[in-house]
Amino acid sequence: MGKTVTLRCKAGNHDWERPSKRGRIPVNCPDHTPKPSTKKEKSLSKMQEGRARKAKENRRGLIAGIITHPKAQNCHCPITADSTDSELLKMKSCGDPYFVCATLDTVRRAVGL
Repeated sequence: MGKTVTLRCKAGNHDWERPSKRGRIPVNCPDHTPKPSTKKEKSLSKMQEGRARKAKENRRGLIAGIITHPKAQNCHCPITADSTDSELLKMKSCGDPYFVCATLDTVRRAVGL
């Protein structure tokens, strides 16, 4: 069996043992060592938030462009730039209930429904 060394954990304020190794002595025991990837995880979550925000802005611009197009002037569907997927799917057509309005159909297709 190898030689063990008793070390002092600064974060936990207790003694702990580990096998003797070459190199730097750790300041904290493995239970109190902070995870090194926290900074990277924070930057990833910020990137994901930014991508989600940009996708929402792009979606709003896409829907707004369709409903302000001259071909959509006769459409009376309650479509807004902030319409959600569930609202668009539940939405009835502005004319005949058996006929889907071209504008509503275009919006649904543009957002992938």
